[in-house]
Amino acid sequence: MKTNHILTLLLCFTLLQANAQRTPPDRIDTKKGPVAVQPIQHASMVLTWDNKPSTWTPPEG
Repeated sequence: MKTNHILTLLLCFTLLQANAQRTPPDRIDTKKGPVAVQPIQHASMVLTWDNKPSTWTPPEG
């Protein structure tokens, strides 16, 4: 149980750190609406379409 609390705390710190360094997303206009490309860290990104996160690309591929 203690391990879960530690992992949750580490996850919170990681998310806060990632949010603090977030750059504005690049927007690409398509026929079906804009696509946002949000870089997260080196070689990882989130693609958002229709205001919903569609794809998360981890650095491993």
